[in-house]
Amino acid sequence: MGRNLSLSNHITEATECYIEADRLQIDDLLYRGRINSNMAHICAQNNNDSLALIFYERANEAYKESDYEWYYERFK
Repeated sequence: MGRNLSLSNHITEATECYIEADRLQIDDLLYRGRINSNMAHICAQNNNDSLALIFYERANEAYKESDYEWYYERFK
Protein backbone atom coordinates (compact mmCIF):
# COMPACT_ATOMS: atom_id res chain seq x y z
CA MET A 1 0.00 0.00 0.00
CA GLY A 2 2.85 2.37 0.83
CA ARG A 3 4.37 1.90 -2.61
CA ASN A 4 1.07 2.66 -4.35
CA LEU A 5 0.58 5.77 -2.24
CA SER A 6 4.12 6.89 -2.93
CA LEU A 7 3.65 6.47 -6.68
CA SER A 8 0.44 8.51 -6.41
CA ASN A 9 2.43 11.27 -4.69
CA HIS A 10 0.70 10.73 -1.34
CA ILE A 11 4.01 10.77 0.51
CA THR A 12 2.70 11.39 4.03
CA GLU A 13 0.27 8.48 3.82
CA ALA A 14 2.95 6.25 2.27
CA THR A 15 5.39 6.93 5.09
CA GLU A 16 2.68 6.15 7.64
CA CYS A 17 2.15 2.75 5.97
CA TYR A 18 5.88 2.00 5.92
CA ILE A 19 6.32 3.02 9.55
CA GLU A 20 3.40 0.88 10.66
CA ALA A 21 4.68 -2.09 8.64
CA ASP A 22 8.13 -1.67 10.19
CA ARG A 23 6.67 -1.58 13.70
CA LEU A 24 5.09 -4.99 13.11
CA GLN A 25 8.61 -6.53 12.96
CA ILE A 26 7.58 -8.97 10.25
CA ASP A 27 9.68 -12.16 10.12
CA ASP A 28 10.26 -11.88 6.36
CA LEU A 29 13.63 -10.12 6.16
CA LEU A 30 13.29 -9.38 2.45
CA TYR A 31 10.02 -7.56 3.14
CA ARG A 32 11.59 -5.62 6.02
CA GLY A 33 14.48 -4.66 3.78
CA ARG A 34 12.12 -3.38 1.13
CA ILE A 35 10.17 -1.34 3.67
CA ASN A 36 13.33 0.39 4.84
CA SER A 37 14.64 0.78 1.30
CA ASN A 38 11.43 2.48 0.22
CA MET A 39 11.55 4.80 3.23
CA ALA A 40 15.16 5.65 2.38
CA HIS A 41 14.13 6.50 -1.16
CA ILE A 42 11.38 8.84 0.06
CA CYS A 43 13.79 10.54 2.47
CA ALA A 44 16.42 10.96 -0.24
CA GLN A 45 13.87 12.46 -2.62
CA ASN A 46 12.98 14.98 0.06
CA ASN A 47 16.61 15.96 0.68
CA ASN A 48 16.82 14.29 4.08
CA ASP A 49 20.03 12.41 3.36
CA SER A 50 20.98 11.64 6.96
CA LEU A 51 17.63 9.95 7.58
CA ALA A 52 17.84 8.18 4.21
CA LEU A 53 21.21 6.75 5.22
CA ILE A 54 19.72 5.31 8.41
CA PHE A 55 16.97 3.57 6.45
CA TYR A 56 19.43 2.30 3.81
CA GLU A 57 21.58 0.82 6.59
CA ARG A 58 18.55 -0.88 8.12
CA ALA A 59 17.59 -2.26 4.70
CA ASN A 60 21.13 -3.51 4.20
CA GLU A 61 21.10 -5.33 7.54
CA ALA A 62 17.79 -7.01 6.75
CA TYR A 63 19.03 -8.09 3.30
CA LYS A 64 22.29 -9.35 4.81
CA GLU A 65 20.41 -11.55 7.29
CA SER A 66 18.04 -12.86 4.62
CA ASP A 67 18.62 -15.64 2.12
CA TYR A 68 18.56 -13.16 -0.76
CA GLU A 69 22.23 -12.47 -1.44
CA TRP A 70 21.46 -10.41 -4.55
CA TYR A 71 19.72 -7.73 -2.50
CA TYR A 72 22.57 -7.54 -0.03
CA GLU A 73 25.18 -7.28 -2.78
CA ARG A 74 23.17 -4.47 -4.35
CA PHE A 75 23.27 -2.35 -1.17
CA LYS A 76 26.78 -3.25 -0.06
